[in-house]
Amino acid sequence: MRPKAYVSSCFHAVAIMAIFIAPAMAIDFTMPLTQLDGKPFTDESGKAIELTLGSASENALLKVYQDEPNLAGEEKVKRYLLAVKIHDKTNVDLNSDEISILKKLIGKSYSAAVVGEAWTALDPASVK
Repeated sequence: MRPKAYVSSCFHAVAIMAIFIAPAMAIDFTMPLTQLDGKPFTDESGKAIELTLGSASENALLKVYQDEPNLAGEEKVKRYLLAVKIHDKTNVDLNSDEISILKKLIGKSYSAAVVGEAWTALDPASVK
């Protein structure tokens, strides 16, 4: 292989590796999630509750689901560690697997309004 072609091949290999290794994006988990009208979500009594992307994500990660009665301990620890990683953080880099886990569990846990807000923050391209 000629030196110029070798350098070009190496550059392309490094560029491709950077695409697959780089985190998906930095996400602010302190961001408040709101209803369509921009107002806070409310509880059953009508009292406003502060729901952030982080609190929704943590609740979804740490919840026990009826359709997962035999979830392996390794998966529970993986979810716990992700909850610790995002807890009260404003600039968290997540890879595509972590984002997929959050989207799946938030989708199982919350109403369409919360899911829409959360997915828009986690993976804007998936909401278009």
